[in-house]
Amino acid sequence: TYVMLAIYNQRINSRLLRSSALLSEEQLNLDMRGFFGSIIAHWNHIMFADLIMFRRIADNDVGAEYLREISTFPPSAAPTDIYYRDIDRFTRRRFVLDQIILDWVRKVAASELDVTLSFVSTEGNAVRIAAWDLLQHIFMHQIHHRGQITCLLSQLGIDYGSTDLPVIVPEGACDHPL
Repeated sequence: TYVMLAIYNQRINSRLLRSSALLSEEQLNLDMRGFFGSIIAHWNHIMFADLIMFRRIADNDVGAEYLREISTFPPSAAPTDIYYRDIDRFTRRRFVLDQIILDWVRKVAASELDVTLSFVSTEGNAVRIAAWDLLQHIFMHQIHHRGQITCLLSQLGIDYGSTDLPVIVPEGACDHPL
């Protein structure tokens, strides 16, 4: 369910950001030849995608009243945007964003997700997609790039523990209907 994925997102981000905070500023910014270069750049890319996608959802008036706080974040311009280089500041803002996402998923009615969204992609393409499908993409995108972050953390000798869904959200979807 989407609530379970939002809980997973919040908890795994917390775990991996604590692991990232063990690194020096130099290590966090080191170009490790990952898709976005450094660990901090990967974190910022995940934030970029979450912000641009949820702004698109709000622009299509799907639970927009629960996404107002996203306006307190910097605008999303490009997938390589770096919002915060400092891991402590980034972590504080990520925690806020993760709570916004979790609250939105808990509050938005399932019927609101059964609509087609329209927006222009960062590449300039017109996109029409079901809200359900875009939400699934958001969570899959986060998982994909956190996998890259765990690879980079491993290369630096950081043990971040299990990333398995049943370990991170042991209560599962039982109490989360959406």
